[in-house]
Amino acid sequence: MLDADRLSAIVTRHVRQRSAALGLESSHLRVNYVLNPGGFVNASFQIGDGRRTYHLKLADAPHRVARLRRWYALREPLQASYRAPHVVDWIDLPEAGCHGMLFEQLAGRHPRFCRAPALLGTVFALAVQLHRDAELTDRLTPLLAGDAERVPATHGESFVDGYVDRFRVDLEHVAADRPAFVSPETLAWMQNETEALAQAATDPAFATPAMAPVHGDLNELNVLVAARRRWYVLDWDDLTLGDPALDYAMLLWPAICDRLLASTAAWRAALPASVAPPPDPVLDERIALYLRAQSLDEVVDSLANYLDASASAEHRDQVRAQTRREHVDALRRYRAQYG
Repeated sequence: MLDADRLSAIVTRHVRQRSAALGLESSHLRVNYVLNPGGFVNASFQIGDGRRTYHLKLADAPHRVARLRRWYALREPLQASYRAPHVVDWIDLPEAGCHGMLFEQLAGRHPRFCRAPALLGTVFALAVQLHRDAELTDRLTPLLAGDAERVPATHGESFVDGYVDRFRVDLEHVAADRPAFVSPETLAWMQNETEALAQAATDPAFATPAMAPVHGDLNELNVLVAARRRWYVLDWDDLTLGDPALDYAMLLWPAICDRLLASTAAWRAALPASVAPPPDPVLDERIALYLRAQSLDEVVDSLANYLDASASAEHRDQVRAQTRREHVDALRRYRAQYG
């Protein structure tokens, strides 16, 4: 990805050329880079003229562009049934090697599910609807095949794809450029925990087919509560076929992260009784492992974001200070829970 200043200049030039079609006054145009708290894999901009505002999301890695194109292809059912934000247009910036989508800017706040159980239950019910959507499955399947993206055959493969493989890649990067505050022993411990998760995913509970549409990143930061009690589910980049337990664990994690998660049924206590599904030992087992993986994800992903911050000189020190704190806190919580 180009640095923020160069990319901002290209975005500004492109938007200025299209300002009339977008209803923007070119003489008052403002393009502002938006720091992504989740890292630097994509680039985001706020674009406006004081009267109208848009949000632009760009990617340059081919697999990430393909995921955005998938979202764009499915934008209508996602907007109609799953509260996805309204997509204005597809944007190509070949001179920057970037492509992405332009959205209407949404003003709002991200909820704290531990303080909003009713909303948590509503979003959970929406996830259940998504996972049972046969029509969306039929539309998503050929798109995945067309992108040559591997679709996991089982829930175990879905778990390994979603967490274990990513941990392995991130920890390789950490090993190659290990921050001073990460000891060799801690690095080896994270690698061992990753392989323990991979082994756990060979359990029979993970042998069933993975055929459900899943959001793939259903967390608090991807839910936005706007005016007049409207709310939206953001960032459908990771939409794929996989294990519903992934979405459930991500969604419920903030509400239960301070509880003891050794019990496979602990996650149900975070849901309103009206939406909690009936007992299912197999689902409970998968969710328990996803919750453990989600806890380790906070340990590992914060280190990956720490290293990725080198791509932005302007934000490097700020992001590194924040992600170091996040890593230390997550490591303490994981070890307190899982040893």
